[in-house]
Amino acid sequence: MGNSVKVDQKGRLKIPATLLTTLNQHGTEFYVTSENGDSVRIYPMPVWNQVEKRLRRLISRDRNNERLLALAKYFGSAVTVDKHGRLLIPIVLRRSAQMRGVVDVLDYLPYLEVWNHARFLKKLRSSPILAHGEDTPNEFVSALKLPPPAQSKKRNEPVPGEVRRFDAIRRLRGHTPRQAIHAI
Repeated sequence: MGNSVKVDQKGRLKIPATLLTTLNQHGTEFYVTSENGDSVRIYPMPVWNQVEKRLRRLISRDRNNERLLALAKYFGSAVTVDKHGRLLIPIVLRRSAQMRGVVDVLDYLPYLEVWNHARFLKKLRSSPILAHGEDTPNEFVSALKLPPPAQSKKRNEPVPGEVRRFDAIRRLRGHTPRQAIHAI
């Protein structure tokens, strides 16, 4: 679910009421952070505690993962939602993620992700959702409309003719089996 809202001049984000009721089931304490400073992630504190435990386990196995926790701590801060449903975005993260004016709030259970509206649109335009090797969105959409491959009556195996047809189409488009594996 996407919602467009504004971050005020003091850096406070008013969480949409529909999302606030869901989030308040975990309490009014949140951890606001980012993976890389491009966007803001808002975790209910109990959820953040679980995420942090997982990050610490990853670090104990491989010290290279320490950077993930360092970034989360650098950009992060514990915050409380005020009585108006607003929370303060930490200044370091506010600057890095350009949190001012209109922002988009995306609901990913169990956290929210907030993007500067212009930055989010630019990101969507720069990385369209296309299948690897497809040239136009029309080819991608038509690929989605293909019926599922026929199934044989034995153990849900594909019908041999259908497999060969797919391989022939892939070769006609210039894809070798090795290129198809890389696309996955």
